[in-house]
Amino acid sequence: MNRNYGQRSVFTRLMAMQLVSVCISLLILGVLFGYLVQEYFSGVSEWDLIEQGTRTLRAVHSSIIDYDWARVREQFYTLAESSDITLWAMDGYGQVTAGSLLEAEDLSLTLERAEITHVLAGNRIVKKVMGPQYQNLLVVMPVREELGDADSPVVGALAMRAPLGDVWGTINQLLRIILMSAAGAGFVVILMSYRLARGFAKPLEELKTAAINIAHGRFSQLAVPAHSSEVDHLVSAFNYASQEIERAAKERERLDRLRKEFLSAVSHELRGPLTSLKGFLELMEQPLPEESRERYRRIMMEDTGYLERLVEDVLELSKMETGTFSLQREPVEVPSLVAASVERLEPMLEEYAMKVNLQNHCANQCIAQVDSQRMHQVFINLLRNAVQHSPQGTAIDVTIGVAGSNVQVTVRDHGAGIPSDALPHIWERFYKLDRARTRDQRGSGLGLAVVKEIIEAHGGNVAVDSVEGQGTCFHIEFPKNLAQGGDTE
Repeated sequence: MNRNYGQRSVFTRLMAMQLVSVCISLLILGVLFGYLVQEYFSGVSEWDLIEQGTRTLRAVHSSIIDYDWARVREQFYTLAESSDITLWAMDGYGQVTAGSLLEAEDLSLTLERAEITHVLAGNRIVKKVMGPQYQNLLVVMPVREELGDADSPVVGALAMRAPLGDVWGTINQLLRIILMSAAGAGFVVILMSYRLARGFAKPLEELKTAAINIAHGRFSQLAVPAHSSEVDHLVSAFNYASQEIERAAKERERLDRLRKEFLSAVSHELRGPLTSLKGFLELMEQPLPEESRERYRRIMMEDTGYLERLVEDVLELSKMETGTFSLQREPVEVPSLVAASVERLEPMLEEYAMKVNLQNHCANQCIAQVDSQRMHQVFINLLRNAVQHSPQGTAIDVTIGVAGSNVQVTVRDHGAGIPSDALPHIWERFYKLDRARTRDQRGSGLGLAVVKEIIEAHGGNVAVDSVEGQGTCFHIEFPKNLAQGGDTE
């Protein structure tokens, strides 16, 4: 792939478009300005020659009327010497009768018979006469019997010719100045166009390079141009898209890593009880004393219960991970729900000679809009966790209260406590404390992660306080009403 193709294409097209526009604009302006200058100077020369012809006609009018052509010729010579013009006089038939040149018929080279007839009909003619060696302006006006009387009959014509050399030299000089100015202006415009085109094409090239880098997993932010709002918006949008893609890529990497860790941890957790179950089943196929058979059956029941809890926790976390987790909210009396959870754990409490001190500080009924099954799971997990980490024969304190629009529940044990360096990690999946601190060797490390996810799904929060050697206290808080807590679908 040619990395410079895109830049050259955009840059070249921009430069070509701007150069063509500049050249066409300068050409049109140059032609228009040259035409206007030429017309202006030609008009000035024409007006000047007509004024001069009018004065000449006043001077020679009487001589033409009297047909004194010799005197007319003398007057023409005198006038021609004082000004750079050529004069001719014609009679009423259009014949040249006098002129300031010796070659009186020279006028026939530039004036046609139809034009002479047109002048003798009372009209004036102004025309440019161009040749390889000359550029002249010719004015032919009728001579009337009464000077200044438009109704007087025409008795002849007066023709004047003046060279346009100086005028055209001035025009040409002006055109050269215009061309030089246009060239200078064109150079400046081209330089500005180059900078503008470069400033527009460079961010596009950087966008292309950044897009290729993104395709290869390399994310970067582009500097936002300061002089182009359109490109500014484009680069800003690209940076936002790049950030979102990078965030999505990192999230995908995180989920992949968690999935691998999750599968590895689940496989590890399943291997132990399954191996135990398989071994005890093989043993029970053999003749065994009733006492051993009963002990093996009890161990398999414990393993089966552990597997059941593990599968339930894994399913819950899987639903939360995939977004299929939902809450079926309903009005629930929280103290009754906590009491039912305590009752569920009575066998476990009796086994370890433990009890639960349940304190209800709610002044009235404490009813909340929650998913009763999932909140029951929260209380079961917290109570089981407290039993596992408390010495035999101790008590677990459970307190229920209301703070504003929130329900607060605390579960306190009197066990060994949690080390301060372990507190930030207890919410992580499959995280387990030192086995010396817990009675149950089969903890999955998922219970507290499930508690945190469910409470936060209800719009609440969970926290923990622990002092080594004195015990641990879990605090959960969640809104009573659906409108405050929100919902999770």
